[in-house]
Amino acid sequence: MKIEASDLSVSEKMILREWRRCGTVHLRLRSDLSVDQAASCLRKSRLELALPGLGEMGLGGVAATSQGPVLILHDVPDRKEALELVRRIADNLREQGVTGRLMSCGFQKSPLENSDRFFPAIAAGISLRGNPSFVPPVPNAGRARAEYHWDIDPMVLGTVFDYALRWCTVPSGKYFVNSGLTQFKCEQQECGDLLLAAYGAIPTAALTCAAGPNEARRVAITRDGFLTFEWYFPPSGWKDGVAELTGVLEAMADYAQYGLVKRINMPGFTWQTLIDLDWPVRPHLRTSSMWGQELMAGLIPDAFAVQLLSSTHKLPNFNGQWASRPAGRSSLLLTHADLSAWFDGRHPRQETLDAARHSLSALFMNDAMLRDKKVDFFG
Repeated sequence: MKIEASDLSVSEKMILREWRRCGTVHLRLRSDLSVDQAASCLRKSRLELALPGLGEMGLGGVAATSQGPVLILHDVPDRKEALELVRRIADNLREQGVTGRLMSCGFQKSPLENSDRFFPAIAAGISLRGNPSFVPPVPNAGRARAEYHWDIDPMVLGTVFDYALRWCTVPSGKYFVNSGLTQFKCEQQECGDLLLAAYGAIPTAALTCAAGPNEARRVAITRDGFLTFEWYFPPSGWKDGVAELTGVLEAMADYAQYGLVKRINMPGFTWQTLIDLDWPVRPHLRTSSMWGQELMAGLIPDAFAVQLLSSTHKLPNFNGQWASRPAGRSSLLLTHADLSAWFDGRHPRQETLDAARHSLSALFMNDAMLRDKKVDFFG
């Protein structure tokens, strides 16, 4: 229902539709105020009403944008509370004399979503250092069970965000921030606040800079502690992509417990899309590797062309297949001797993958380990 008032209207139906998909309330204020004034009013509402989810880093907060300020609230448990929050915010804005419209953010397509085909990219996946925690279920918002959350030191998170923002840019690119199942077009200078507000969304928060399907970069960070960097490129350009993303692993070495570089062939920005989908069968691990987050300080999900290992990984004899060099203060960068066997085609050559898996098998996590972790956490 859309509630009209003489001063401020609220598009409740669209706001609740977005909430229902992922348990996150996304609000955008459109008014005649300047961007800074409107953001200040929305920020005041957030603070006066003691709304949930702010935390040490200001996560799930207010971001000023040229389309109006955006407020994102994560983990709102049910429809009644979501509706009450929206109405309380609207009433507070009215008390401040704000006029205009409180509405949903919607989904604004980037050039990547305009393509209906698979397109290649080189991607780096990073398991950040942190600790597990428990996120309660949201039964009426598509999350009937508890969620796994990975707590990261706020200083580390700030450093990671800063690096990601600097990396995610292409000439003449347009910027889009994704929060859960909502995507918002923004200006470059607005990306930082929007990404920070979006972090904690289910399944992910992401920033895309795209000038076209083959001219795009994307970074994403999930609430379970995984960070991904993707560079979409012409099929012949994998060497530059591998060098670039290897550099990303080196830059993130002091904040990561594990990392990898691989080719992907479909759009997406979750760890599961990166590691588990469109990849040769793993005989040792058929469970989603996202459940192995706690194990990645000492174990790995599979063999990949380039990998970042921490000092807590016990290294086997590599039998000449791998070159290694230090990365960061105490990590090791492992690179396969034949990169073309991994990147020339959609998938690595099977014989190369089999030999690499054999050489690293002592480091592999397996299905039994991941089942045990799920039982330990959820019972």
